Amino acid sequence: MERFKDYFKRYIPVATIVAIVLALVYAFMPEAILGEDPEAASEFQAETIESVATPQRGDVNVDVVAEKNAQVVTAVVASLKTEKVIPASASEREPETASEPAPTSPYAALLDRISADDIDILVRLTYHESRGEGGAAVVETVFNRMLDDEFPDSVYDVVYQKNQFEPAQGLYSWPIKEPEAYAKCERIVSEVMDPYYEPILPSYYLYFNNFEAGSDDYCWLGCNVFYGYPT
Repeated sequence: MERFKDYFKRYIPVATIVAIVLALVYAFMPEAILGEDPEAASEFQAETIESVATPQRGDVNVDVVAEKNAQVVTAVVASLKTEKVIPASASEREPETASEPAPTSPYAALLDRISADDIDILVRLTYHESRGEGGAAVVETVFNRMLDDEFPDSVYDVVYQKNQFEPAQGLYSWPIKEPEAYAKCERIVSEVMDPYYEPILPSYYLYFNNFEAGSDDYCWLGCNVFYGYPT
């Protein structure tokens, strides 16, 4: 009886470790060992059991057990990563591409429809109407009309609409006498066409002239008074 108790105390830990190792082997080892190559699986299991149960001077070979357990854990982790159960570490992840914020300008939807010729028309109109003083409001008025149902939806049709913009009749025939002011108007048009541009006029400001306001809701910018009819 004492001998039986001695064997029981000595080998119960070994049996427990063997059971845990076998459970890990059957549950998590990669397909290459357990699925597609049964012979390799048998050899691995036999080697594991033999090395775990090998006594050393009557005791469990602790070093071998630790080494085999480490091998099993490494294999399990590799298998789980292959199956994408365990997410990759931060260093292994592919760098994320920073996305640009969505355009905030109310005119953003118009930008794809504006051609190089349209830009040239806007620059000339801005120059002849303002010489650059309050020029952004001139461009905004054109864009506000394009977004309004009562007006055409293209730069050309808005600018050349009958009896709307006086410079339209001489847009390409009137001389450019102030190159610096013209260059300023080019910068203004570019700024208003920025996808993140913040307008200075309300969207219902659809008119301007250089002598009087046509509404109680107006503002003077440069030599022009801009106005609209709020609803």
